[in-house]
Amino acid sequence: MLPREYLREHAARLALEMPERFGGIRLEEYATLERERRDAVTRLEEKRRRRNELSSTRGKPSPEALAEMKALKEEIQELERRTEEAEKILRATEEVVPNVPQPSVPRGKDETAKKDLKGQEVTI
Repeated sequence: MLPREYLREHAARLALEMPERFGGIRLEEYATLERERRDAVTRLEEKRRRRNELSSTRGKPSPEALAEMKALKEEIQELERRTEEAEKILRATEEVVPNVPQPSVPRGKDETAKKDLKGQEVTI
């Protein structure tokens, strides 16, 4: 399985250079969803930090603080749900993405399109 960072950074290049391997996977959509998931995780962490700030105050919280904490709780739950959904889709896509072949591997849709190199000197 290819690392998520690699897929995110090279999605367009892989789809363009090797359409026979990566054409049907929609890597551009994968990269967009990964970017959205990362943004949601950032917002989620900011909301959690704010919630922790509000709950760490001493004494009884003000009604405004309680209202903000309630709103934060709902926003955090929504962001967690969206992040989990995106994570499931990303994992499912990652499982079907084939590995990138080495540059020395002849290109072709399957084994029948490859040249027979028996008897030729191979340099590594």
